[in-house]
Amino acid sequence: MKAIEHLSIKIKIQFIVAIGLVALSVVSIIGFNAFDASKNSFNGFKAKQLHLISISNEMSESIAALQNIFLTSASSQLKLESDYKAKNEKIQNDLKNHIVELEKLSSYEEFAELKNIVKNISLRVRALSTIGLGMVEEFTDEGAELEDKIYAISSYNSVAIKTKEELNLLSDFSKKSLNDNIESFGEKLSNYEYQIIFTA
Repeated sequence: MKAIEHLSIKIKIQFIVAIGLVALSVVSIIGFNAFDASKNSFNGFKAKQLHLISISNEMSESIAALQNIFLTSASSQLKLESDYKAKNEKIQNDLKNHIVELEKLSSYEEFAELKNIVKNISLRVRALSTIGLGMVEEFTDEGAELEDKIYAISSYNSVAIKTKEELNLLSDFSKKSLNDNIESFGEKLSNYEYQIIFTA
């Protein structure tokens, strides 16, 4: 301190300015690094959420297509001429691939609460295939009662609707989480700006 006291006022001012600049630089570097880390974390989270929404939408479209294939094959009674089994198998493979992706996403901590929903969707997707194939068999069986045919359609549509509802839950979860994180990221950005301005 004595050494500083003997310095001229000009040098003291320069010394204080230099310390201030160093402190500002350190705070700025820390702030920008923290901001970049938050930004990268947010971008990664956003990519997962958008991927979840995309999977949910694609699965809903596939289920609608599957529903159309089975109902058309059943109602037209073109069992022998229809390639509904091959179409069902292709769509089922696509749905299985999507479920694998959903299971991977639900393994992340931020998606942990979706595990039961994904499990239910997986079970229902398999049921859609089994019930759908049975429905076509029922409709193309000349000895089948009208009541049985109506029940077959009702059962299939019930499972399809429930599956779509659960897929909507995934989309709703993603949209809410994404909005919450956008808001949180905005608050962090404001805090970093405030810290830099306050230090300056």
